[in-house]
Amino acid sequence: METQAIDDQDPLVNYDNDNENDDLGYQSEEYFDEVQEDDENNHSNGNVVKRGITRLYKFRREYGKPDGIKLSVTFDALNRISGKHRALFSSFLGDMVREHIGLKILSWKKVDSEARDKLWDEITRYFDVDLTVKKLVMNRLGQLLRNFRRKLRQTYILPNQNTLSKLNEDTAGEV
Repeated sequence: METQAIDDQDPLVNYDNDNENDDLGYQSEEYFDEVQEDDENNHSNGNVVKRGITRLYKFRREYGKPDGIKLSVTFDALNRISGKHRALFSSFLGDMVREHIGLKILSWKKVDSEARDKLWDEITRYFDVDLTVKKLVMNRLGQLLRNFRRKLRQTYILPNQNTLSKLNEDTAGEV
């Protein structure tokens, strides 16, 4: 019961419902089935509430201004992301690579330098990152793209590999 009261006041939880038109062109997704809307607290019907895709609405709204505050990100001696905002930075990188690169390009090596520069500009718009770690960040973007493609392959292609009609059915609604 207490978590319900906290969630009602939390702007991150309710932000998708409040702002249907976003400046960045994102559209919120429906997270609950019709049955769950009627009975939110009862999970005995077998439906599992999933988190959905991370889009960082509140973060982009607060820190995306031209004169806005940039969050600091540092790297440790082993070239790993460290600091207070490391999880947010990693989520931001994953969201950005899915949005800007997506499935159009088969390998990170084939991403042209102009696209990489645009990604770097977008990163430095929100985060205070030293230019000396640009190569590390670009390597991380390549890893995130590879993980995204691998997850899609595991979820959609491999289970339906022997049934081409099922593969066509899954992709027909997304085009």
